[in-house]
Amino acid sequence: LVPQLVERPIPAVICLPGSFMTPNWGKDGPAGLAGPWDPGNPEAYGADLARLGYIALCPDYPCAGERTSPGLKPYDTASLDQRHPDWTRVGLSTWDVSRAVDFLIEVPEVDQARIGCTGWSQGGQMTSLGAALDTRISVLVSVCGWSPLRGLQGGVVENLVQSYNFPNLAGSCHGEMLPFDLDYVAALIAPRPFLDLRASEDQFFPNTDQTRAVGEELSHLYERLGAAGQYCCKWFGGKHAYSANMARETQAWLHRYLY
Repeated sequence: LVPQLVERPIPAVICLPGSFMTPNWGKDGPAGLAGPWDPGNPEAYGADLARLGYIALCPDYPCAGERTSPGLKPYDTASLDQRHPDWTRVGLSTWDVSRAVDFLIEVPEVDQARIGCTGWSQGGQMTSLGAALDTRISVLVSVCGWSPLRGLQGGVVENLVQSYNFPNLAGSCHGEMLPFDLDYVAALIAPRPFLDLRASEDQFFPNTDQTRAVGEELSHLYERLGAAGQYCCKWFGGKHAYSANMARETQAWLHRYLY
């Protein structure tokens, strides 16, 4: 999505969609062509950012949207697993975030030094994973995207170890002997600006005590790196959703660091 009348290179934002709770809308959600999943919420964040003067790139994930494998349901990784048994969908999606940056830096209207990334739900998870491994992403906003794995139980863990998430952690999650945790990955983002928006009653991330502790640890890390305030974790009431308040916070954060 490109704003009209672009006369000089401008910032670009990769806008990653939510995942399995939507009826395979994929990129059409953030692009404003489908949804919202939660009536009344401004989930077309790609379209909204384009109206605010950003170039917005809204891709599909592997095994979803227009990349759903023929004959399979959305998020069914059977074909991918057969072709590439050593890959995971999250790994490929993380790789794709870097390929999105590769694409954007070839677009004449994009300022290569001002590329951000944002997403809601799985889009927030992939935003943090993608930015952790690609330093060309200069600023990011994750909305209801992740929590530490420790402290999660029951059906939440079952979701996290499905084939479209982290299947290789199945034994570790159930045995509570994790080889790593997602806050370790998030620490790789420092000291780049990172806004972490969360819902206090998020049904997919109910381990709020561990999540709040992780937010404090990341804040301390940024302070030690001389970047106090460039990691910000904000909590909102309600369940797993992309609210108008979250949209305003996202836009203000991106504007602060990209314009």
